[in-house]
Amino acid sequence: MSFDNYSMANLYTDLEIASGIPGLVSGKCDDEGLSEEEVDHQEELSPAQQVRLGKIIKIGGGNPDFESFRSCAIKFILEENVGAIIRRFSKKEGLPDAYSELVLKSDCLSVLIKGMLGKVARIPLSSEVVKSIDFASGWALDSPLPQTPYQRVSGLQRFIWDKVDQSFGKGAAQKLPTKHMRNLLSAARLHISIADILNKDAVYVRDVMRMCAQDAEEEERYAEHGMSAGLVFKSGKNFYPKWKVRHLRHVAYYAPSIVRSAVSKIENFDICLIGEGEARESIVREYIFC
Repeated sequence: MSFDNYSMANLYTDLEIASGIPGLVSGKCDDEGLSEEEVDHQEELSPAQQVRLGKIIKIGGGNPDFESFRSCAIKFILEENVGAIIRRFSKKEGLPDAYSELVLKSDCLSVLIKGMLGKVARIPLSSEVVKSIDFASGWALDSPLPQTPYQRVSGLQRFIWDKVDQSFGKGAAQKLPTKHMRNLLSAARLHISIADILNKDAVYVRDVMRMCAQDAEEEERYAEHGMSAGLVFKSGKNFYPKWKVRHLRHVAYYAPSIVRSAVSKIENFDICLIGEGEARESIVREYIFC
């Protein structure tokens, strides 16, 4: 939604009052601190918009630095659109319903890996193997330093390959059914991404988003020439450079267009150009009305 006609130098418009901006600017962060007119305008918002207003005002009332405030708004938007992201990602990746339904379960990674090793590769799931699977799954979700979902899923893929090669000899992993592995990797990437959005702090989420964007842009430059950055070819496997670009992107790429637009605007508000106060106000509007 565009607000190009609004001037911060003038009195607040009805829509600005409805968004709670006067309360943010004055440091008021609850209904008791708002004027009667502001409370009346708040009631004109939809229930969902009122919830958003309360969330963003609560964050703003804590006087966070600007970048933390920006990060929180982006995380809030993504949290509220997890369902749409899962549906759109699953459709684009051709992910079967059984995999999509597993994505929101806490043991998703363990279930996926146990299924691949136990049911597909026919490796006995001894207590030692199960323990190693749980450790690998925990690593992928709890890495203290920001890593992209693609990097973490690549680590899980290497873990599976190593287990299969250890059991059946070097090169055995290359005989795993491509369809099963593709579904596992897609579901794992989606699960890790959603877990980050829901469980990691806002700064971590935004750092990972920027890392994904940088990696995808670099890969896209290589893909234009039919190459891949850091590519290791596997015998007998087809490789399509543009597929990797898609897999490197953050799952926010699969959000509805209005959501992607809001996130992009929030990410690009420049306090050097418009000032921190106006930038904060713009973030509030984009979040509430996206």
